[in-house]
Amino acid sequence: MTTPVCGGKYKEKIVVKYILAEAMSDSSNIQPRWQDERLDRPISVENWRDLVAYFRNARYDGERVELFFILAENEPEKAAHWFAGVWANHANSAARALAFQGWGKIAQKNQRAFLGLCETEEELQQVLRDIAKEVKGQEKASTDLTRWAAAWAIEAIGFSQDAIEHLEGGALTDPPYRIRNEIINRKLQEINRIQEKDSRGDLTAEYERNLEFWLYGPAEELFRENSNSSKYEALVRNVIYQLHVRGIELAIDKDVNRLKIDNPQKRKWLQEEALRIAAGKFRDSESTEEQRRLYENVGHFLDNYYNADIPLRKLAAQAIRNAGSWLDVSIRARVLIICEQWQEAANIGEAAVSHLEEVIEKELKLSTNESDIINQQIKAVNTINRIQFFDLAQKFKILAKVLLNPEERVRNTAAGLLKQHKSVLDRDAANLLEALLFDDEFDKTDDPKNLTVPKISERISSSNERSARISNTFKKAIAAIDSLKIVYQKSDLSVIQVKEFVRVEMEKLLSDVKDWIKKLNEQKLETEREKDKITSNQSTLKEVLSLIKDVNYKLLDKLSEHDNYEARESTDYETYNKCQKLYGELKLFKTYLLSNLGNVKYNLIDQYQKAGISSLIALGIGLGIIFVTYVVSPPLSKWYRYNSPTPDWFQGYNHISLNTFNRSPWYASGFPKNSCGSSSSNGNCWHPVFIQYSESNWNRVMSNHCRDVPQARNKTTAKEKGEIQVASFSTVEDAQGFANYIKEQYGSGRVGERKCY
Repeated sequence: MTTPVCGGKYKEKIVVKYILAEAMSDSSNIQPRWQDERLDRPISVENWRDLVAYFRNARYDGERVELFFILAENEPEKAAHWFAGVWANHANSAARALAFQGWGKIAQKNQRAFLGLCETEEELQQVLRDIAKEVKGQEKASTDLTRWAAAWAIEAIGFSQDAIEHLEGGALTDPPYRIRNEIINRKLQEINRIQEKDSRGDLTAEYERNLEFWLYGPAEELFRENSNSSKYEALVRNVIYQLHVRGIELAIDKDVNRLKIDNPQKRKWLQEEALRIAAGKFRDSESTEEQRRLYENVGHFLDNYYNADIPLRKLAAQAIRNAGSWLDVSIRARVLIICEQWQEAANIGEAAVSHLEEVIEKELKLSTNESDIINQQIKAVNTINRIQFFDLAQKFKILAKVLLNPEERVRNTAAGLLKQHKSVLDRDAANLLEALLFDDEFDKTDDPKNLTVPKISERISSSNERSARISNTFKKAIAAIDSLKIVYQKSDLSVIQVKEFVRVEMEKLLSDVKDWIKKLNEQKLETEREKDKITSNQSTLKEVLSLIKDVNYKLLDKLSEHDNYEARESTDYETYNKCQKLYGELKLFKTYLLSNLGNVKYNLIDQYQKAGISSLIALGIGLGIIFVTYVVSPPLSKWYRYNSPTPDWFQGYNHISLNTFNRSPWYASGFPKNSCGSSSSNGNCWHPVFIQYSESNWNRVMSNHCRDVPQARNKTTAKEKGEIQVASFSTVEDAQGFANYIKEQYGSGRVGERKCY
């Protein structure tokens, strides 16, 4: 085999040229030792034998590839001779293939310089003929790998198409690209056909040759292949792993200009596999430079750009987490935060703060689930709080900034942490914090019906004071938000939710207090009315008992034995509920009293009808007084005549229908009625009758007197007007008479203006 290195007469001077190439080891031409970050140790190559030695001793296949390419890039003229020596003297197909690719790299960088190495056109044609023999598989050590590499080299060197096809030149019947593609397609088809391991668990020779083809040949073509078979994916993982940093670099394709993969899912799968392998490489590597190269290829995944692909970024962070102490502390903090190792991030200290703030501001997202994002924001806030700051005030300032966060749970977390440090905050932060933590004691546990009037008045006063505090606190907080927005350089849009939250919270609290005050005021009036009723009822009862005492002492003794007899003197009715309790006791005693008066009443009525009014004296003075008191003009008719949910106690005894005595008007009897007014009116003109509105009056008049009240005026209108229209009459006399009657029952009653329809 001839050695295709140009210089002098190709065939005659080649040996001399080669000897000169190897004689560069004298003391004046010793090659300096030099280091490239892509190699794990310095190298010093003086001849092709040194190159082969480094090739054999390299730890990874990727490093072997990089060795040839680095020499082609940095020492092109010398490397061309070394590559020729490898090809001419070495049978290893990987080394030979790299030698061809090395020539192509040299020519791609400076084609004129490469072609200039040959002194004559004939020498250049001989180089083409020798490389073409490799392409055609005519050399002893030719393999698919060397044939592919030689075809690629012919294209890269830039031989003309005429020279490639000319019989005195390359004499290739197919263009080099077709030969390359044919070889690549055949090797791709082998992937699913060949067996990976034999019965002993070792890799088969056929699998190793296929693997070697991709390791030292067109790995990019393998990565671009549109296949998802398990054998294909396993092979790709092996290639990435064995190429080491180079394999990870190729698969990740950081600049997106080498693989040119259009399928985003395929591209993502390659990157995920590369990142998983990188994690192990970081962990196992003891070389700082090696880890730095790994980081250069995966570090960009930590950027906020990858908020759109969070799983990919987490894989990168998990890989970088295994990096050594050389890794910048801020980057390490970011990695730990992405991995959600909050305590470890806190241990790093203030270098982690800016990244934690990115999480809080949703600039650095660790999830796509909104609930998870909020929980991560909260953890970031708590992590900042755990960090030992050199300047403690700076920590509080950062936490105060979180008070402007639009998420309520995140704000509340910061507010809770700042609660004990309010005194050291600036005025605006303190004002906002006070509103967010507003928890002024507001005791609504007591039922107003169990409170005395003075106690209700106290509650009203304290509630008014609370209302003033709420208004003052929250108005200052709203003003503070505008000031803090400027301090922290926030946009109007970013704080609008916080401001709206504070405003709504203020209105809700004020409304709550307002409703409570209204309830207290209503209960105060109701309690005062009930107390007046009790006082009036007790007074009437005492009057009745006094009369009974004068005319029938034995009856009084009997009445005094009743369990509720003492209710007439009780003063235990300071609250609404106690009023109701005492009223019940009075009602029970009333029933007992009336049952004992019943026989007396009917006996007196019978005698009165027989004797006439002029015969009262004949009945006896005492019985006459009782008759007049309970039948003719009963004082009990005014007992409990105010607004009450129950009928008048003695209503049944107030209007006794006798042919000769006390006949009631038509409009004052027969209750409850479906309609209390006139059924018709001349000219369709009416005189309405009204009573004062209250919840009690509305319910009572519907139940006990006039059921058609809502037809005249519904409850909402009655409440707004302050009056209930109970009936309408065709004559003013009937209207006034009913008004007088209803006033006795409800304490109010008036005739309205006449209306004609």
